[in-house]
Amino acid sequence: MNYNPLLSSLIQIFDGYSRFDLNGQTLFFRHFSLRDHESISINFEKYKNIAISKGVETENQTRERLLKDGSWTDDDELSIAELESYISNLKKTKSKLFLPSQVEEHQKIIDEETSKLNLLLNRKRELDSTSAESYASKMSNEEFLRMLVYEDRELKKIKYSYEEFGELTSTELSEISSKYLSLSESLNEDNIQKIVLQDFFNMYISSCEDSYSFFGKFIHELTTYQMKLLLFGKIFNNIFQYNDDIPDSIKKDPRAIFNFIESKKVREKFQSESKDSDGTMVFGATKEDIEILDPKAKKQSLSSILEKSGGSLNMEQMMDLLG
Repeated sequence: MNYNPLLSSLIQIFDGYSRFDLNGQTLFFRHFSLRDHESISINFEKYKNIAISKGVETENQTRERLLKDGSWTDDDELSIAELESYISNLKKTKSKLFLPSQVEEHQKIIDEETSKLNLLLNRKRELDSTSAESYASKMSNEEFLRMLVYEDRELKKIKYSYEEFGELTSTELSEISSKYLSLSESLNEDNIQKIVLQDFFNMYISSCEDSYSFFGKFIHELTTYQMKLLLFGKIFNNIFQYNDDIPDSIKKDPRAIFNFIESKKVREKFQSESKDSDGTMVFGATKEDIEILDPKAKKQSLSSILEKSGGSLNMEQMMDLLG
């Protein structure tokens, strides 16, 4: 049997922890919960106030200085705003498309523009890296990380005291951070969505409605990963219950399923308005689009219709084709 990283991730979600090795010792990352988010916020404010009391600039003060010396400009801010607006409009347009090929092409543009936006945002964060907020973010995140590292799988003994964590070498701290980043990536939302679509999760998906029956815990006691597993389990279970026309080719692809469902109403309208006794034709549709839009339909290309019509279409014929 081949190793399946998604199955491994599911078991980690069930357990509420992930194992990792550091300097020959096996340690455990406790999966975080909503309570940890509150702890991060409290620590962020604490470290921010400490930094400000020592004369460190706030983000606003840093930005004003950067604008004055030209390291960051109003045009940079405008570029961020324009890209954010453009991406937002692209997503709105994508939601109204129904041809899978058009949806896919639109998503490619969204991904490209998002990459451009992230480059600008990353540069902005680098310039703001000396602000009180950046210091607070770094310190609160390190404290958060410390509170997640345990010596035992029962998660009863935290590995490092505050003092011990502060004595770690930069190499050790970097290694712990890297391992936690790897864990976070393996348990991101995309992968959790993929997990609930796997064959090995079929026996669990119908039980996602009840957190206590599933995990033996009340909802507020669950880790964030466990909550997301139940959430996406409910979503996809509901989708499959009420949509028996989802193509087999996309049943393990979360994005493709969501795109399919979003456009289903438009597809149904297309199917009811564009069918006739001769078959189905959609301008701009690929063969793959038609297979998804109407797998049972007889497809006609524009060239075949022209051929039947002697090589040209009059206005009346064009109007008939367009409905």
